[in-house]
Amino acid sequence: MTLDFSRPVTTRDGRAVRILCTDGPSSDYPVIGIIGENRGVEFWALHGYYHPDGGDSDFDLINPPVKRRGWVALCKSIIGTIKVGPEVYETENRAQCCNPGAIAVVQLPEWWEPQS
Repeated sequence: MTLDFSRPVTTRDGRAVRILCTDGPSSDYPVIGIIGENRGVEFWALHGYYHPDGGDSDFDLINPPVKRRGWVALCKSIIGTIKVGPEVYETENRAQCCNPGAIAVVQLPEWWEPQS
């Protein structure tokens, strides 16, 4: 598991975590943070594991998935069939601008995507 501390971090069970530091005094558990509104601090390994054996725990840290939405352009192929453009655009306007010959721009259903 690789964590990006510049992005939002939650526990595996979805509670928000405020990271205080990632270079704490313990070499095994240098990540120090607060879960939700708790007043106490918790400690994690750099990869987000809460338990020393690395087994999954509800307290492990993750970068939660992000809800995404996008638009695709529908274009006419040379043989007259309709095809979906190869790109997924973040805005409808961008899909229209990048595909001036498109016959339509369609919004995809929302989906959850892991943070990269």
